[in-house]
Amino acid sequence: MRVAFYARVSSQRQEVEETIETQIMAVRDYLKANSHTLIQEYRDDGWSGTILARPALDQLRLDATKRLWDGIVVYDPDRLSRKFAHQELVIDELQTKNIEVLFVTTPPVKNEGDKLLYGVKGLFAEYERSRIAERFRLGKLRKAREGHVVASHAPYGYAYIPKQGEKHGYFEVIHEEAEVVKNIFHWIADDGMTIRQIVKKLQDLGVKPRKSTRGVWNNSTLVTLLRSETYYGMAHFNKTVGIVPENPKNLEKYRRTIKSSRKNKDKADWVFIPCTPIIDKTLFDKTQKQLQINYDRCKRNRQHDYLIANLIRCTCGCTRTGEGAMRGKHLYYRCSDPVIQYPLPRKCFIGGINARITDDLVWSNVKKLMSNPKLVRAQVNRHFSQKSIIEDHSNE
Repeated sequence: MRVAFYARVSSQRQEVEETIETQIMAVRDYLKANSHTLIQEYRDDGWSGTILARPALDQLRLDATKRLWDGIVVYDPDRLSRKFAHQELVIDELQTKNIEVLFVTTPPVKNEGDKLLYGVKGLFAEYERSRIAERFRLGKLRKAREGHVVASHAPYGYAYIPKQGEKHGYFEVIHEEAEVVKNIFHWIADDGMTIRQIVKKLQDLGVKPRKSTRGVWNNSTLVTLLRSETYYGMAHFNKTVGIVPENPKNLEKYRRTIKSSRKNKDKADWVFIPCTPIIDKTLFDKTQKQLQINYDRCKRNRQHDYLIANLIRCTCGCTRTGEGAMRGKHLYYRCSDPVIQYPLPRKCFIGGINARITDDLVWSNVKKLMSNPKLVRAQVNRHFSQKSIIEDHSNE
């Protein structure tokens, strides 16, 4: 029989250990023993088995309709998915298209008894995954409560030194980065600078962040740095929990992590871990007060209300924000590209649009819509149908 092969690993560590190659070796032995011919390979490297929307698996499901091969070989059912319901969905879909699904570690289902055993194995695989995750969580929690740093990477200013023998992992100060951290705190606390001014100053000094596609600091990175208690010697574990974003900005189909947003837990659940400080607590507290002052000033700076700010887009794709020129004499919706690109040169040079005229047009259309029940009903139905499609897409 002409067959294809599907393989998946769920982490970079598994990729490094070449477990996909191990799967391929076992499959090749299986194909040779059963006289099957391998036509095509599909690989998902670094994808969780709990996520059904994976690039290679989706391509496999699309190719199944083209009859490029007669069967699909997978090393084990949990490589197809860690969720039994997802396994059944994909297998049923392929079998409906007369594609036979074969597993190296599991014999073909011949009767109801085999089907029951297969189902039990799938449920145990799902349970085993949950148990492993819980075991890891409890192990990390125990290490943190014993005062050991639990992290995969260190914040700016530190390097994470992994466990070596009996010595547990810890944060080691990187002196060049630590000086930058001290300066950033002093610029806020002593000089009263704003975040944007610090972004510009770091750019002028040629100080680059660790991770940035543009090679410049951004506001959120600096705010996170300035709020981190690690810098006065108090690291944290169990501070946040992963959640599914309520209003995701990125609706792309393929997401390696479903719970891509995080929220803080109650402070009572945090585990405090002592580490080498870079600044003292007094400077940290002074910085927090100045940040609040800057934030309050920023709120007071907004003098005008814009009906659809951040709801409309420029032709370049960026959102448009409200801007009052000549002390509010003229109100415009301008492209946010200069703000996004700052401190680098802007890319978009498209002019603004009159906010007063735009708001009047939008509001008149809203009133017209609301005065017609049939139009309202049609718009509501359209909204919920689109929302349902997006939610189904996210659940996959």
